[in-house]
Amino acid sequence: MARKLSRKFQARERLMRNQLSSLVLNGKVITTLSKAKLLKSEMEKLIQKTGKLEAVSRKRMIGGTLYSGAVKKLDDEYKTYKNVAIYKVYSRRGDGAPMGQVVIGKDEPSKSTSKKIEAKNE
Repeated sequence: MARKLSRKFQARERLMRNQLSSLVLNGKVITTLSKAKLLKSEMEKLIQKTGKLEAVSRKRMIGGTLYSGAVKKLDDEYKTYKNVAIYKVYSRRGDGAPMGQVVIGKDEPSKSTSKKIEAKNE
């Protein structure tokens, strides 16, 4: 993980584990753009790892990163997907932070409220 997100190491690890698991289980997650960019890169790494390994090694490697239900769903459904996209949705009401939706596969938010974000390599 390259970004610190104004959190300590363990808090960042737990945050990513929760958001990655939610993304796998639900197919999409709404979060701030900075977290969304990090989440997208981590998800792409997981999908790559899933496609290359055998079943036992795959579950062992991913087991520390995702919760058990998410590992099973990633193994069954998402190993063929390679498309992880970020869409800008709205600005958060309280502090004006830009929010983004991270989507796996073919789901896209409505065109009127979203704009696709191309992540920069930082």
